[in-house]
Order: sequence, then structure tokens, then C-alpha cells
Amino acid sequence: MQNTSHKTCHRIADLLVSRGVRYAVVSPGSRNAPLLIALSREERINKVVVVDERSAGFVALGISRATRQAVAVVCTSGTAVLNLAPAVAEAYYQQCPLLVITADRPQAWIDQNDSQTMRQDGVFANFVKKSYSLPSIIEDAEQSWYVNRILNEAYIEATSGARRPVHINIHISEPTCSLCDDAESGFKVIERAATSEMIGKDQAHALASRIATTQRVMVVCGFMPSDQQLNQMLCALSQRENVTVVAEHLSGVEGERIINCVDTVFSAIPDAQGADYAPQLLIYMGGAPVSRIEKEFLRSHAYRAEQWRVGLDENIIDTMQGITMQVHAEPKHFLEAVLAENLTPNHSQYAQMWHRLHQEAMASALQFAQQQPWSDFKAMQALMQSLPSNIVLHLSNGLTVRYAQLFRRAQGVEYCCNRGVSGIDGSTSTALGAAIAGDKPVLLITGDMSFAYDVNGLASQYNSSKLKIVVMCNDGGGIFRFIKGPSNLPELEQYFEVNRKVEVEKYAKAFGFEYFEAADEQQLSHSLQMLVECDNPAILAVKTPNEINADVLRNFYNRTK
Repeated sequence: MQNTSHKTCHRIADLLVSRGVRYAVVSPGSRNAPLLIALSREERINKVVVVDERSAGFVALGISRATRQAVAVVCTSGTAVLNLAPAVAEAYYQQCPLLVITADRPQAWIDQNDSQTMRQDGVFANFVKKSYSLPSIIEDAEQSWYVNRILNEAYIEATSGARRPVHINIHISEPTCSLCDDAESGFKVIERAATSEMIGKDQAHALASRIATTQRVMVVCGFMPSDQQLNQMLCALSQRENVTVVAEHLSGVEGERIINCVDTVFSAIPDAQGADYAPQLLIYMGGAPVSRIEKEFLRSHAYRAEQWRVGLDENIIDTMQGITMQVHAEPKHFLEAVLAENLTPNHSQYAQMWHRLHQEAMASALQFAQQQPWSDFKAMQALMQSLPSNIVLHLSNGLTVRYAQLFRRAQGVEYCCNRGVSGIDGSTSTALGAAIAGDKPVLLITGDMSFAYDVNGLASQYNSSKLKIVVMCNDGGGIFRFIKGPSNLPELEQYFEVNRKVEVEKYAKAFGFEYFEAADEQQLSHSLQMLVECDNPAILAVKTPNEINADVLRNFYNRTK
């Protein structure tokens, strides 16, 4: 069968196949025609066509999260490339291995006042592990050797160690749609032998001894892919009377002695007893914590403690501003080594004190909730208590992900959110990607501003009954009524909150979604059931009064004061 005469593009398709990359998200264009030809003629790759490049990047991110594999995202030249930037940055901080493949004009034409001749080489330099620039036409044996080596290096770089995006920029000359009869691209696989990330016996004993002999040890887990083995080891560690494990919902960590509902618990710490709850040894792993209260507490109290950061970080991560040791290992390898030492910890009341606090905090939260009027708080509580099991829950940034962490973690539900950079863009597209590639239904709970910002995520031929969306309609920008600073400014309503009514029903109709709505608890219970049982892609608009939402949330954080 004929294929593109641009051999580098053909080799990229062969690279993906040989490395087991199952998905390529592609956007239409003319300069990337050789890439589209090569991919379209390779049946072993699933092609997902998304017109809007910003949405395409987040769809690729969602697919990568769902499959936990590398995903290619391909676009044409010019500003199309720049539209990938938000998703590339998010993937970098989420440690998702995207292969970002962009078409470019010939090198000689860059900056020559011709169509789309902007500078693309290295355009994502701050948000990828490495950038590569290649010609599309292979003219001799040395160039063939070079292209083959670089393509292998790019894949290995993306998928080894801290898994992150790489950028391959292909300079494509005309004619872009030329074909040739030679079906072989000449691609050859270069393997990299596995390297050990295990902790040595002596170091494992030293780390385990320090944990065992410390009276107050706290393990903090930020966002991570769900991992049953890691979960089991953290549950085992949490059985020790001198250890408390604090895990945000996005960490995927759950268990009887795991402290979830982080904001609910930390907001209940008595002001005069903060030092008693502070750890002497803080071990933290995973991505950026959502909880501002947790971070403020640890920064104000734990800076005197030993602090270990565990992970395959490329630089020193010091979120709590007091790091004393960087443990360069995957969290489960670290825990496996420490638990294998099986050292008996000193007697301590630390875990018991935290679990007593946890019980009191959850009781006070329940009592508080029973007294509240219809609001975002009340709606999110009802949603979190009614989540179907065996789903993937996607949450947009802003207040939505913060509200979700106030309530008990739903068993069997995987929580996801773009907390790498915590941007408002891309929530819907990321959820769509997860629905395309994952084997579970996906429920997205998003704010009305996040929903409107990524409405192109609905303009997809891949919408299915696996994707359901709940939009919190509070007339936009509710977070600015709550956070310090904007809430006290006269510009709040015009420049921050914007007071915009998003016409969710019209969007649903335009993109072929079933539509439901709720404006009180009874309607929400009925409409949520209809949403879940609907055989089509569907959207539920939950309408709340923005005038009281911030007050209710603020009162929640002050409920025990």
C-alpha cells in the first residue's frame, strides 16, 4: 500500500505501533497532511479527530490518564501549536507522557513573512522533558540514522523516570500530500534496559528506623494515579500508632485509618493545639495538594520537623518549605522497602489523636450540613453522597474540586482533576478523553465558568452515554466571593465574578446532549437518577443562589471556632 513520501512521518506511525501506543489524537490541517496520511493508514492505532487543538490536547491528556500509557497528539503549523500549550503544561505537572508532534514549515522559511512561518522549535521548552526538531524528508543514510535515533530517544525520554511530555517538531516541505510505493519506513526500535529505582538495604533500614523511633509521623498524599498496591502499603503503615496518613481524594488512597476529607479535618484543629497535631517527621508524595488549609497548617507548624519528599522528581520539591531529604524513588518502592524492615514503632498517641479529631470533625460537619439552606455546599453534599459506584469522577478546578473534598470519599470511585497547573481550561475535554479510552462511565462535575470555557469539548463525534456532566450554575466565578482578596474589592461583581448566566440547556441542545436541571434537593435527587440512567450523553444543570454560597462555605470552615 502506498504511504506518505515524507519518511519521518511514516516512521512516527511505526514508532507508535512498535512501542504499543494505542491512541493518537489528531487535528485537521494542511501542513500536517503527511502525518495524517501515515497515521490514517495504520490500523493498529486508534485515531481520535478533534478540530480544536486546545481541546485535542486535553482529550489526549484524558486518554493518557485513563490508559496510563503514552498518547500522541498531532497538529498542524502556526498558532495551532500554541493552542496545545495549556494541555502540555498540565500533562507535564501531572507526569503524563504525551508525544506532542507538530508540523512546521521548512526551516529556511521561518520568520520570512510567509504563512504560518512562526518559530515552533522549542516552543514548549518549559513544559516538556525535551524538544526535538526533525526534517520530514530523509535524504541519505546518515540522516536516516539520525531520525531513527531521535524518534527512539523521544519515546524513551517521555516514558522513563518521571513520565512527561516531549515535543517533536517536524519541518515539512511541499508537496505535503505526495505518496510513494515503498511501504517500509525503515524504522528500527532501540531499547533501553530497565534501571533499578529500588532503595538499598542499608538506606531502607535507616529510613525505617527513623520512622519507627519518631513519635509523630505524618504521610501526606497529593494527587496520584490510583494504585492498589500503593494503597495497601499506606493502609499497612497507617496501622502504626505513631503514624497518620492524610490523603486527598485525588490521591486514590482510601482505608479505615486513612484521613480523607482533608479540609473538613484540618479546619477542626483547635487553634491552641496546633503544635500537638504537627508532625515531627513529615513524608509527602504525589502532586500539588488541593487543600489550602492543609498547606498553611504544615507550613506554619511542620517547618521545624524533618521533611522527606518521595518521588521521581527532576528538581527539589519543597511544598511545605522545610524539606530535609529527597527520596528519589517511586512511592510504592519506598514504602515496600520501609515496611520490609518490619521495625516496631515506639509507643505513641499520635494516630489515635488524629482519628479522634477525624470523628469529631465529620460529626460537626454533618450537624452543620443539616442546618444549611439550598446552596453549592448542600448540592455538592447530595452529589457526593449519591455517586454511582464504579465510575470515574472528573472535577473542574475552582470551588468544585474543593467542595468534593469536604465530604466522605465514595467507595470504588476514582477521582480526577487537572491539578498539575490547576487551570480552568480543559476539564470537559479531559473527561471526554477518559470516556473515549476508559472502560468505566465518566461523570464530570464542573462549574459554569469552566463549562463555558471548554465548551468545544462538547463538539465531538465521540460523545456517548459513558459521559455525563453536572454543571454547578451559580452565575459564574463563585470562588472569588470566597477567596481572600477579591471578595473584599468593589470590582468583585464586574471584573471577577462577572455574574454571567451560562445557558447550559442551549449548549446541550446544540451538541446533542439530553438535558436535566435541579434547583433544590428533591429535584436534584430525581434529576441525578435520570442523568445516570440516561442512554445518551447528558447534562444536568444544578442551580444555586450565588448570594449565599460563599457565606455557607465560610461558615463551614469556621464551624468549630
